[in-house]
Amino acid sequence: MSATLFESPNEIPVPTLTTYDGAAIDHYHKECAAYISAVSAWCRANTKSKSDLVGMLYRFPYADGYAQYVVLNTKPLQLVHLNCGDGWHMPDVVRRGLKLSDIKAGARRVNS
Repeated sequence: MSATLFESPNEIPVPTLTTYDGAAIDHYHKECAAYISAVSAWCRANTKSKSDLVGMLYRFPYADGYAQYVVLNTKPLQLVHLNCGDGWHMPDVVRRGLKLSDIKAGARRVNS
């Protein structure tokens, strides 16, 4: 079964970058970190899953960056897309084949 993807909740504002000077980029990176934390907390508060993977950041290498998601549920696998950075989405062919074991392997890589 493929992962189901959702956009982040409307009540959590998506960071925007309006200029490309150093101060604006630094501010944007801080806003992105806060956005990811807010989405992670929202996922933990809005799931019935007891898995410690809920709220975890999952990044899939894509193009020149990453498609980024937060785990919402593990059975069935549900991910919330993070629209920051380049806002990449993983290709559908990858999403259809993504399994919970891939998420667990990613967690081991990040936490080791």
